[in-house]
Amino acid sequence: MVIYSGSKAIEGPTSGFITGKQEWIQACHLQYQGVGRAMKIGKENIMGLLTALADYREERTAEEIETMKAWAGQLAAELNALPGFAASVVQDEAGRAIFRTKVKIDSGVVGMTAAELVSRMKEADPAVYIREHYVNTGVLTFDLRSVQEADLLKITAVISGCLERK
Repeated sequence: MVIYSGSKAIEGPTSGFITGKQEWIQACHLQYQGVGRAMKIGKENIMGLLTALADYREERTAEEIETMKAWAGQLAAELNALPGFAASVVQDEAGRAIFRTKVKIDSGVVGMTAAELVSRMKEADPAVYIREHYVNTGVLTFDLRSVQEADLLKITAVISGCLERK
């Protein structure tokens, strides 16, 4: 059995879906009588999820992939200009045609841990949210699928502002 996040896995709305053997899906369905009932999504989210699934089946064009790589590279270059930051472009761990900016933070140089920086980024205006999978190891990962090109400079400005507030 596999449980997917509709927003994280396929770029859809806040939702999710379960795939696998009927017996395990039925066990999950029993949760709707208890705690899972509060997690039920509405018809708008269901339609959004179905649309996202249809879009997900279509492969990204070569141009879209190159744009994603270029933006990840642009952000990496901007962040590499900050003391204590070592940024690079990485491909999605699952091998999908998704490219992200990965940044290793040297907390001794930066003056705070990656977790402290992420906390400040969330409190900033505008707030910046990232993939936090490896923050405990000093690594930040920026997924740029939901940003516009103009947002790249804003991300760097927010991070610079967070660093100035030591």
